[in-house]
Amino acid sequence: MPISISPNLKDLRTKILNWFIHSSGIQNVYWANQSFNNPVRPYATLNVLTYLPSPGLPEKTTVEMNNEVYFDTREIQDLILSVNFYTLCQELDNDALWYINKFIKTIMTEENRSLLEDEKIVYVSRSDIRNLDNQSGDEWEKRTQVDLTLRYMSTTREFVGYINQVKGEGTYKNDKGDSFNQQIDV
Repeated sequence: MPISISPNLKDLRTKILNWFIHSSGIQNVYWANQSFNNPVRPYATLNVLTYLPSPGLPEKTTVEMNNEVYFDTREIQDLILSVNFYTLCQELDNDALWYINKFIKTIMTEENRSLLEDEKIVYVSRSDIRNLDNQSGDEWEKRTQVDLTLRYMSTTREFVGYINQVKGEGTYKNDKGDSFNQQIDV
């Protein structure tokens, strides 16, 4: 039974949100699929679409702490983060397309990649930018979207238990064919 998973998803989302606000310059950022009325524009939404295991096998190790034994399983995980920018159509100077292009250029800088790497998250790739303008009430809302692939290391720690005593018994044959019994009691 896993006793801990790190990073936990709440911490991971907080790290991503802080990085996004710094990288985008947008202060009004919401996680998608939440109820909020009349957000101040410009604003952005973030949505984790999926968590994907990366190719390769996880690394498994045994850890002993205070005479207790744990199994740690470390594996690389990818997540797909959908990013949406929203502005009104009359905002021609800095519309949603302008914000998303600025964001894409900003995340490619060494400073912003380092900010993510400091949190043990790596930017991997992005999708094409999608223009998703739609009507919102009596106004047209400009909306652009891009999906980012981010990568991080996930560790699951399972409690195995205490190892107080090891006992064993068996009959063994040596290379000459001689048999002998052996008992182990540690």
